[in-house]
Amino acid sequence: MKKLHKQYMETDETTDVLSFPLEFDRVYPDGITRLGDIAVCVPVAERQARENGRSIQEEINFLVRHGAMHLLGVHHE
Repeated sequence: MKKLHKQYMETDETTDVLSFPLEFDRVYPDGITRLGDIAVCVPVAERQARENGRSIQEEINFLVRHGAMHLLGVHHE
């Protein structure tokens, strides 16, 4: 994840989740709308789950939702 973070965000540290948007105007033959890809760093998610009192599944669900929000255009600093 650190390598991806550096390659795409120019930040030389690991992160919990990264989102990679696709082109919105692309039409797929199956008619399914695709927003992009989401990468979750499981070791970071495991640590955060412990810190936040969540199960690993709850933390990963949270991170996937967070990544999806980025793909929908919601961003933060």
